[in-house]
Amino acid sequence: MTYPALLDIARGISRGLSPLRQSGQCSTVADSYTPITGLGVYRTPQAASRLRIAAGDATNAPGQSGAWSVQIWGLDAAGDEQTEVLVCAGTSAGELSLHSYLRLYRAEVFASGTYATQTAASHTAEIRIETAAGEDWALIENASKSRGRAQFGVYSVPRNQRLFITDFTLTTDSDKKIDVALYKREDLLQTAPPYSPLLVLEEFSGFTGSREFEFRQPLGPFPPLTDIGFMAASSAGTAFVGASFDGILERVL
Repeated sequence: MTYPALLDIARGISRGLSPLRQSGQCSTVADSYTPITGLGVYRTPQAASRLRIAAGDATNAPGQSGAWSVQIWGLDAAGDEQTEVLVCAGTSAGELSLHSYLRLYRAEVFASGTYATQTAASHTAEIRIETAAGEDWALIENASKSRGRAQFGVYSVPRNQRLFITDFTLTTDSDKKIDVALYKREDLLQTAPPYSPLLVLEEFSGFTGSREFEFRQPLGPFPPLTDIGFMAASSAGTAFVGASFDGILERVL
């Protein structure tokens, strides 16, 4: 590799560079292109919204055995990255976030009432992040396992950074053929036409199984304020698709 050693970037000793890891799965991919997230959607509004934890299981609340709070990361109305912790409220919706979000690309359980093990999870049932109007933005699943984090095979590049993708991994049901596309859309702050287009960068038709793709030189650069990620469509019925990618974020003025 000709770019800086990834270990140095992960350790934070390569000035102006930081690592990125996005990983998502979607078990409800149908015959139309679907973002690879736990919800099967990635919200890309033109106006920012305050978010909250939706009403859910009674044990996901402070003092109970489930999740007490969830940390979220995303972009504000100016395209700068921001993060905060939302408090769970059990069967009631939680308080709205202090900040408004234009994009949300990461959500993880922050505090729990259970010391997690292979049989004891950090949260009970699923946890959804929503707007005050009830529009779902993220899902922390609890089906076959309690994941503790939302699934996002997509990302939005903050205003003061640009992204290089070093590798990605795709996984699908072994008995179904899937069409998978890596796409980008620049200038996410645009509010009036002409708009920047949605472009397919890499496309895999009839993909099945699992494969890792690594590049001699990274893909990019993807400029600040770019939505980028994976979408997929199934050739038959509903399918599972996983997509993850590693990248390097470079700070720009």
